[in-house]
Amino acid sequence: MTDDKPFTHTLKNLDRLEDEIGRDGVEKLSELWRQRSYEIEAQITAAWYAATGELPEGEADHLIRKHVRTVERESRNLEQELRSATITERAGAVSRIDLLRWRRGYSETQSAKGKKGAEKRWSASEAQQAFSSIIATLATATDALGDPLPPAELWPELYAEMDRIGLAPDEKGGAYIYGDGQEVTFSAFRRRIQRARE
Repeated sequence: MTDDKPFTHTLKNLDRLEDEIGRDGVEKLSELWRQRSYEIEAQITAAWYAATGELPEGEADHLIRKHVRTVERESRNLEQELRSATITERAGAVSRIDLLRWRRGYSETQSAKGKKGAEKRWSASEAQQAFSSIIATLATATDALGDPLPPAELWPELYAEMDRIGLAPDEKGGAYIYGDGQEVTFSAFRRRIQRARE
């Protein structure tokens, strides 16, 4: 039998997979995985019958069906993630796939970006408006089941998005300093996300 979570790695790298084969390609791949699980079920059942003269039952039948149900569920989750991303992007908001992409981009470019000049690029009010816009977008982020992402998962996304738009954030003592010296702590961020979701 295969891993109980065959798509976990795929969901965590969905942005890369989409970049490689496109959204339609990911949908087709998900469908092919599901079809393949049915074929595997049929092959195992046929081999079992050929070897024993009986159909699988008990624990063997349970394990075979569990594998198929797991692939079906994970495939549906993947397809739901793609549908959610499409709907979110059409509404002009940031999708979970975009958040994954930004996180990856942050880790690849953060060290290369300079911190100088943020004060010149952003006035205090502009930086605060940009920050509020990021909060509003992150507050709408959901997981594959449609549940809101917890603030702890969104905290690094906040840094990545501030970095992406040029607020030049810096992490000091568990807080992010951005713009011309504004500071946000995780607890303040969590409260802002909670208020935005009310």
